[in-house]
Amino acid sequence: MTSPISGIIRTISVTQGESVSNTALPAVEIDDLSQVWVISQVDPQKAGLLAAGGQQLTYISANQAPISSNITLIEASIEPGTRHVLVRSLVTNPDMILRPDMLVKTRLMTRNRVSGVLVPEAAIQTLNGENCVFVQKSDHEFVPRNVTVATTLEGKALVTEGLKAGQKVVSQGSFVLKSQYLLAPTPDHSEARD
Repeated sequence: MTSPISGIIRTISVTQGESVSNTALPAVEIDDLSQVWVISQVDPQKAGLLAAGGQQLTYISANQAPISSNITLIEASIEPGTRHVLVRSLVTNPDMILRPDMLVKTRLMTRNRVSGVLVPEAAIQTLNGENCVFVQKSDHEFVPRNVTVATTLEGKALVTEGLKAGQKVVSQGSFVLKSQYLLAPTPDHSEARD
C-alpha cells in the first residue's frame, strides 16, 4: 500500500492480512506536519493587545532557536474550562520537530510597544493585594514600592509604573523583606508612583 501524501503515520486501523476494501475506517491515517497549528492560551485581558498578523515565536526547547510565525486567528470567546482565549498560529515545520499534542512555549508580540523597567520576576511581591518591589533607599534600608506589572516572561517582569530606570530593587531575599515589613510596616509604602 502506498500513501498519496508524505507525512507521519498517526494510526493504523488494519492488521497484516486483513482486507482493506470492506473496512469503514481508513486503513492508515497520515498527518502532513509540514505546517502545524500552535494554539496558545492567553489571559483575556492580554488577548486584546494582540492582532491577527502579529508576530509569534514558538520555543520548543531552551537550547533551540525559536520558530517565527504570525498569529492567524484569535478566538472570539473564552474557553470555559481554562478561562483563557485561544490564539492560533499556523507554523511552518520543515524539520518535522513539532508534533500533534506537543507542549511548547510561545511569545506573542502585542500591537503596541510597551515601555518600562525590566526586573527579575523574583523581585515582585504582593502587599495588600498589590504588586510591589523593595527599592534600596540607603545601604541598609529598603522600602516597598507599589508597581504595575505589564507582563512576565522567562524570569523577568516588565514594570510600567512605580519604578524608574536605575533604581535598585531586591530580588534575592525580597520575600524576607516582605515578611519583616508585614511585622513592622513603615509609611514609605504609600509613596506616590512616579
